[in-house]
Amino acid sequence: MDWNKSNTILIVVFLIVNIFLFSFIYFSDSFNLEYDLKEKEEFLQSVKEILKQKNIIISCEIPSKIHKAPFLEVEYDVISPNRELVENFIGKYDGIINEDVLFYENENESLEIVGMKKIIYEKTGDFNIKNEDSADDIIDEFCKRKNIDISGFVKVNEIDSKDYKLIKFVEKYRTYNLENSYIHFYIKNGEIIKFEMQKIVSLSERANIKSISAAEALLRLMTINFADNKEIVDIQICYYTKENEDFQNINSISVDLVWKVIFSDKTCAYLVGEEY
Repeated sequence: MDWNKSNTILIVVFLIVNIFLFSFIYFSDSFNLEYDLKEKEEFLQSVKEILKQKNIIISCEIPSKIHKAPFLEVEYDVISPNRELVENFIGKYDGIINEDVLFYENENESLEIVGMKKIIYEKTGDFNIKNEDSADDIIDEFCKRKNIDISGFVKVNEIDSKDYKLIKFVEKYRTYNLENSYIHFYIKNGEIIKFEMQKIVSLSERANIKSISAAEALLRLMTINFADNKEIVDIQICYYTKENEDFQNINSISVDLVWKVIFSDKTCAYLVGEEY
């Protein structure tokens, strides 16, 4: 046998096989990529058409990233009623202060403690004299006067209505907003007429989870009535869970990654599943 000739033939066959395999893999991957992109675009278009049935318009890019992060076990800051807390908000108070009485009122100011973890302060009266200070200055002055610490919170939204301006702050975990740890300020004519605060004091990571796609989550708007006839201007991923009827009886809760849409009127909707 001519071994040189045999070796040459084997080398040629080997090269042909490798070229064939490379070509198959390359063109197969290219075909799959083109097919996936086409399929994705068709799905996005279908989502947009379905939402148009409720006159919901998407005016922003739909994120394509699938997020992977741990779901969290969080513990709320437990608020025990005490005289210092109550009088910080409503001034001198002569009534009973204990865990059986969670609503306190004094002249035109009131304080309510909900579920031992949420504070709601309200002020009533005529606010006809408009304070020209900026919203940030008004909030800073209010926090100093009421001894409120908002360090660690970031401003995420401002909503203007005919009755007040609502400014929302939330805490963050990594790059994600913790939507269940928040502070809300309601401002009218330069006065804080309502303040709401709920804080998470500790959290622990559990198993990593993947979010569903934003496109899939958007279909949940079909079950949210107040989303009708609205325009979506932003889509974000965050940590959030519904505060259901058991909220007042628990001090800790699990939170997952959830898609959140923001409408042109600055309101928002959390696209949670039926299991919530």
